[in-house]
Amino acid sequence: GIEKEESDYMDNLTKLIHNMPIKDQNTVVERFSLDTVIEKIKENGKYQDTMEIVYPDKGTHYLQISYIMVENFANRILMGVRDVSENAKIDFLSRMIHDLRTPVNGILGMAQIALDESNEEEIKDYQRKIISSGQMLLSLVNDILDISQSEEKKLILHPESYAMADFEESLKIIIGEQCKSKGVTYDVNIKDIEGKYFEVDKLRFGQIFLNLLSNACKYTPEGGKVSFGAKITEADAHYTHITFTVKDTGIGMTEEFIEHAFDAFSQAHTSTIDTRLGSGLGLAIVKQLVDLFKGRIEIKSKKNEGTSVFVYLRLKNAEAVIKGDEVKEEKPSEVLAGKRALVVEDQPLNAKILIKLLKNRDMIVDFAEDGKKAVYTYLESKEGTYDVILMDVRMPVMDGIAATRVIRSHKERADYNLPIIATTANAYIEDKENCINAGMNNHIAKPINSKELYRVLSEYLH
Repeated sequence: GIEKEESDYMDNLTKLIHNMPIKDQNTVVERFSLDTVIEKIKENGKYQDTMEIVYPDKGTHYLQISYIMVENFANRILMGVRDVSENAKIDFLSRMIHDLRTPVNGILGMAQIALDESNEEEIKDYQRKIISSGQMLLSLVNDILDISQSEEKKLILHPESYAMADFEESLKIIIGEQCKSKGVTYDVNIKDIEGKYFEVDKLRFGQIFLNLLSNACKYTPEGGKVSFGAKITEADAHYTHITFTVKDTGIGMTEEFIEHAFDAFSQAHTSTIDTRLGSGLGLAIVKQLVDLFKGRIEIKSKKNEGTSVFVYLRLKNAEAVIKGDEVKEEKPSEVLAGKRALVVEDQPLNAKILIKLLKNRDMIVDFAEDGKKAVYTYLESKEGTYDVILMDVRMPVMDGIAATRVIRSHKERADYNLPIIATTANAYIEDKENCINAGMNNHIAKPINSKELYRVLSEYLH
């Protein structure tokens, strides 16, 4: 039977290809022929490839076909087929959002440099408004990916110790500037949790309140007020129950709208805010994240009287994390001055921003535009030339993950374990884990915050 089975397989494959709107039909026959399958299995022990099918009415779908040898049965191959269209959608959105974050990084980076170097208050005010708008755009870009991931149940929490002082500071930087640029007062009262540490996913935890506070600011007119509070309602040795409150004096919501506020793409439509409408994704993502934290969210609002949002969370208590001898921000040059960095970045504007930030702290900087050139530059340099490598992740020719692995493999060099820090638009915990697993020491998400950059560099170069 092998000849008959081979004939049946090829007959069925040919019928499948010609009866379905499969893209690149001729190459598909070759890629999935039995000869190709057997050759690939002999090389790798298994074989997997994907067919792209373009339906006139249902759009593009992807069929992933996998082959493995069946143990104890000679000349038998197991073939599995599954529709991976949703995975392809997530991958596409992830790549698109990476590409969107790159120019946003350029906008925010150059605006921050201009703000730092400007002496005219009017110009500084313009720069703050650019930064605030850019951060809102960045938030929207992240929301698009998050809502897609949550639909596919791919949102996973990665808890770690988080200082509430750092949490408050991150909100102040983003929400404080956003409110200031609109002429809205931003008031914070979280004395109950000041000085405390909780074990949470920093990114997702912060995202809940950044979305809520950004919404509050967006829908509050000039002269209004946005308030953020935190009150401990119960605590023991292991857990703390906290009620977080976000209040505004904005346009409010109708009872009818509140019923659907957590639906994706819902939005209160009104002519008074039509120039500032967002995506309608923010509250939907907040609800999904609160559910992920096993918490509860409640909205109270009246039309034209403002809105109050209550988030009830039970957080695990955590110990303070000591990060080593951190250097005071006002004197970073004492640690960084004279240190030599290799910046690896394929986007010229992003490279310019990063090099400028490093030179502002009197560092010596060399540059490589992809991973392959970074490896060559490193290997051609005298041992100990570089104190740190700042490595982009997604690059042509050779990406940052592969480049890092090559550098770490040269153990004959005394500096094979020098600090390598990822600087990437791939900002999620799983992206950070990929970088660490490749041998990188740390991860800084784009758009790069100068204070965070200097803090991380000081930690490794002190």
